[in-house]
Amino acid sequence: MNGNLAHLHTTESPHALRSSAMRYIVPSVLTALCLLATGAGAHPHMFIDVRAKFMLTDTSLSGVHLYWDFDEMNSAVFIEEFDRNRNNRFESDEITAIEQGAFAAAAASNYFTAITWDTKGLKIRTVDRFSAGIRPNKQVRYSFFIPCTILLDDIIDKDITVSFEDPSMFVAFTLVKDMIQVGGTDRVSGTIRFGKADYLEHVILTISRSEP
Repeated sequence: MNGNLAHLHTTESPHALRSSAMRYIVPSVLTALCLLATGAGAHPHMFIDVRAKFMLTDTSLSGVHLYWDFDEMNSAVFIEEFDRNRNNRFESDEITAIEQGAFAAAAASNYFTAITWDTKGLKIRTVDRFSAGIRPNKQVRYSFFIPCTILLDDIIDKDITVSFEDPSMFVAFTLVKDMIQVGGTDRVSGTIRFGKADYLEHVILTISRSEP
């Protein structure tokens, strides 16, 4: 497991971080260039509501399912760019195009997700089960799974902090608190609290073993 751990840090410049964020969320090259030229990354231009479900096994935190709902304006950009047959849904080839043309760039920023405990942080090396859809209200939703496999012996009864942040401030993330959940087992359970550091809200997950 130690090979998957690293202190979270970045050596990228604000300009590079801003560019990474825009490649990830703004699929239109022309739009991205216009925003970059005007220095638009100084404050949020995209808003994402975050839902999450942490998955526990008897021996580990195995991962977290994430759901990102984009704001109305940026959802319209995605739909215009990727719903090529204009049927108000993303087909499999369109989802592949979104993953490769927009979502993949988020890897450079650890998928805007920081999972930390004690003095350790998880370096996200891969994500699974990516999908994208158009909700009835015309919001675009990403869904994906971040595998962790963090052993319970390392985190039991400790606070695990999970936050979602774009260092360039191009994207603002908001927690949908009643949709931050834990999938446990008969032997292991988790409790959720919320904290705030500066302007950023974060999730605090505490895992405990059930009494025999």
